[in-house]
Amino acid sequence: RSAAARVQEAQAAIVKEEVQLTRWQSEFDRIAQLAKSGTVTQKVADETRAQLDTATASRKEMTAKVASVEALRQETEAGLAKAEADAVAVRSQLAVTEAEHRRLVALLEYATIRAPFDGVVTARNIHTGHLVTAGGSSSQQPLLVVMRIDPLRVIVDVPEVDAPHVAAGSSAELKFPSSAGDSVTGTVTRTSWSLNTASRTLSAEIDVPNADGRRRPGQYAQVKVTVAELD
Repeated sequence: RSAAARVQEAQAAIVKEEVQLTRWQSEFDRIAQLAKSGTVTQKVADETRAQLDTATASRKEMTAKVASVEALRQETEAGLAKAEADAVAVRSQLAVTEAEHRRLVALLEYATIRAPFDGVVTARNIHTGHLVTAGGSSSQQPLLVVMRIDPLRVIVDVPEVDAPHVAAGSSAELKFPSSAGDSVTGTVTRTSWSLNTASRTLSAEIDVPNADGRRRPGQYAQVKVTVAELD
């Protein structure tokens, strides 16, 4: 804006100098005619000529100044365009850097493994010093196996003949022989509804409270499911 203002100032000054030049050109022509007729002395004509030369030189000076400030304005605009292009490049680089930062933060979060539920680690397939890479193949073993122990899910295969009578809400009694006859009552929480085509049995699940951890995953249980009641 400053460079553009200087251009306008110089252009206004050259208009002023052109007015002065026109004035002294007219004055010189008049004095020259008078000098030829002897009305004025040659000295007056020479002085007027000097004034005309001064006005001509001033006009040339202002023309050169206009060209100079115009070049400065163009240089300034070019610098501004370059600065704007640099700003766009910097913003793009900033976006790339921020994306890379988010990627590294996401990778860093893999350094801490959190299970989505409370439970017990029942298998560990890695140890300190092992190399673990992100995005491993599906054939690789899991790093850790965590089992939820409360509630404990008991799976029962119901024979085909009794399958129609077992549904969510059916009462059940469970005994755990390995826990000194420990018994608990519960209800069927869900079933597969369809039968296994190989064994012709219905898969039913019973959730058993296990806050004290007395019962462990993998234990056998004897289950009695009520399929019908007589009045």
